[in-house]
Amino acid sequence: MVRQYRPNLEMKTLETPAGGIERGELPLEAIRREIMEEAGLQCALLPLGQTFSLMMNRTNVKDHLFFGMFPEEIENFVPEAGIEVIRVPRQELLTLAMEGKYLQLAGLGLLQLAGGVLKVDIWQSPLNEIEKAFRAQPAVNWNPSGQ
Repeated sequence: MVRQYRPNLEMKTLETPAGGIERGELPLEAIRREIMEEAGLQCALLPLGQTFSLMMNRTNVKDHLFFGMFPEEIENFVPEAGIEVIRVPRQELLTLAMEGKYLQLAGLGLLQLAGGVLKVDIWQSPLNEIEKAFRAQPAVNWNPSGQ
């Protein structure tokens, strides 16, 4: 997770790494770059779809969603200015959400969608069951470096 200041909310928020796609960049390349830039990690990624819209009543932006596992730290990572990398256990994240301290509805939806695709309970299943289900997915992109 990353914590950064959001001027429109006038506060720091806890979020999943995310961002825009640069010209000529594929969605998978973009999420790899964003995870690397914001969290200093590379990981295996499972595409969850690209037909989602966070605010369909206000924009026609289509969101591409990915679920990552098996993170590896990038050597000599220097976080972007204003971004703090935070590791949050999933039970703690659920508690933060229930207490109104994790506000990113899209992040919660992403986890629920991942659980549905993997056919596991993201919040309660043992980690080894989630890992096994993740490894069994044919669409997993295992090449963290993008090479």
